[in-house]
Amino acid sequence: MQVSLRAQKYIASLRRDPNYTASAEEHADYLIKIGLPVFIRVVEIGAKYGGLTLTIAKDQDNSFEADLFPRQHMLYGKPADEMVIDGFTWFFFGTHATAQYWYVLSETGVLAVYNNDTEKTCPIYTSFEKMIEGYAIEDELRKPLFNAYKAQSFGKGPNKSEIEKKWKTCKTFPEACDTYNSWYQMDSVLIQTGRVYDSDDYWTRVFSKKESDCQQILEELKAMS
Repeated sequence: MQVSLRAQKYIASLRRDPNYTASAEEHADYLIKIGLPVFIRVVEIGAKYGGLTLTIAKDQDNSFEADLFPRQHMLYGKPADEMVIDGFTWFFFGTHATAQYWYVLSETGVLAVYNNDTEKTCPIYTSFEKMIEGYAIEDELRKPLFNAYKAQSFGKGPNKSEIEKKWKTCKTFPEACDTYNSWYQMDSVLIQTGRVYDSDDYWTRVFSKKESDCQQILEELKAMS
């Protein structure tokens, strides 16, 4: 799956841990070695992005480490950290610096958080590429040139269909949008929505140089909730 030019430039700026870096062939051989099918999307994501640390404006508190298969496990055929839920194989896939969740990658490339208590997954991106695209946009917004003010409203908000209806005439960023995430632009204001982890609710963040613009939109959203 291809990513945008913005995302390509962003990826080129990131640190990559060689302990989680391997070719597509090595990933495929490893899956065969441990008795699993060669999941094409898992192989692709591991080969292209394994070992990357996603950051936003080099803020280490907002970083995600894409750690799929350690090279040592691949070399010696050690078992992968995987599980089967509802007929799909999921692999433990990286950690966020501050989020208290397990991140898992499905055999089809869906990224989710895993609830250890319920033993259920909550999808948050239809692909890891969508996550990268969102990080790339926010990284660009947080650079000094844009000097964006960021306001945020976490927790339960309007459902996704209401949000889409409200901003249906706005410019979107399809490269970063999927079933669970949306980006909209109104003049100099950008709006991001995403799924609350382990919930069917959605959160919203507003980016603008003017605090008043952010607060106005957040108040409108609260009135819709």
